[in-house]
Amino acid sequence: LNQATLSVIMVCGVIAALVISGIIFIFQLAEEAARVRREALASKARRLRYVRNDEEVDVPDINVGEFHLFLSHVWGSGQDQMRIVKTRLLEMLPHARIFLDVDDLTEGKGAEFVDASAATLIFVSAGYFTSPNCLRELLRAVVMKKPVFSLVESEEKKGGLTLEEVRRQLIKNDVGGFYHKCGLAKEVAQWGHELPTTLELYDAIFKKEPIEWARIGFFQEVSMRLIANHILKDSSGETYLQGEVSLAQPKVGPPAAGHAFHVYCSEHNAGAAALVREVAAELKLDLQLTADIELLQECECMLVYLTSLTWTQGAASSAFAAAVQRAMKRRVPLLLAHEMPGVVANEARNAVDFDAFFSCEDGTTPEEMLRAGIYNQIAIALKGGPWRHVSLVLMAQALALQSQAVELSVDAKTNIVAEALCFGEHVKIPVFRTKRSVPFSS
Repeated sequence: LNQATLSVIMVCGVIAALVISGIIFIFQLAEEAARVRREALASKARRLRYVRNDEEVDVPDINVGEFHLFLSHVWGSGQDQMRIVKTRLLEMLPHARIFLDVDDLTEGKGAEFVDASAATLIFVSAGYFTSPNCLRELLRAVVMKKPVFSLVESEEKKGGLTLEEVRRQLIKNDVGGFYHKCGLAKEVAQWGHELPTTLELYDAIFKKEPIEWARIGFFQEVSMRLIANHILKDSSGETYLQGEVSLAQPKVGPPAAGHAFHVYCSEHNAGAAALVREVAAELKLDLQLTADIELLQECECMLVYLTSLTWTQGAASSAFAAAVQRAMKRRVPLLLAHEMPGVVANEARNAVDFDAFFSCEDGTTPEEMLRAGIYNQIAIALKGGPWRHVSLVLMAQALALQSQAVELSVDAKTNIVAEALCFGEHVKIPVFRTKRSVPFSS
């Protein structure tokens, strides 16, 4: 080769090397950017952790084709909820394998995947116990002695069922020969088992304490943690979800200047004072309350504790209404708290649907207070069981916000509390917004 040709080859080689180096550099930059994005997403992910050491919780090792949890549900009233459950579980436990039919059912009727799953979640909702496909999954889990636990839809309008309604439906299926009519009895026999009794099915579903499905973010976090605890490698330690509201430790200082009490609790509002004392005891707060109506204006707010007893107690409810009217006329802020119905133990809390405050044979909210805007703010949601602590944290945060906003108008303070508690995952002081109600005449 002559000198000119060699020079050309050398130049081409250098150019090729530079091009290749440039391509490699671009790929490295892209990979680094992707790594940074993954780390940023991971830092925002809300993992399940152990209280004892703050370490991330892990799930047991399983074989290829197996699942940690099978989500058994009826499409009509459970498909959207189960999508949320799977998505959130994978954020909390990134190594978990969760069976959801629309994602993982490749063939068959689903029962075979119950066998391949370590546990089965039964989403209890309208239509489940009249669906042959759902009942096949339940029957398979029961006869194969797979761990079963229930997630219960509690809102009637969303397909909620009470435990008693489930029992009655199972009895109806048995007495009416449903399992024979749809061929399930024959299938169970082909599996080599006898058809479980109504009692055996009911006990299998609810042997472990049922978990209530909650849509309000604060409470849903608790429900998701309870679900996740059923599939952990080490279930001996208490867990928490990063950012869970229940971790907050609200601080409520002394009543603001010019006030002697944090809250007024009318003696005619059954359970109101007990609720404030429950908050104080649970969170170790020094809350000052009074039931003396003459000291009303020395209070930062008045608690309106909404239960099945609030407007249904005749003379006592009328006296309470008069106290609320007095607070509204004197522009003492109202702090509303509502005992929401749950899956169990509603009677102890006198829980009731909010609709009852507008339509109930035994008594409803007085019309004049509706016109004055008693419900302009959103009530703090209260639940029982594992969700109670979150409820009490929300109450304490609301009382703290009332103290901070004591120099503002009643309506501005009301909106602060309502917006902070209901529209944000974490409480903060939002932009003040005044919303005037029709006042009572003096």
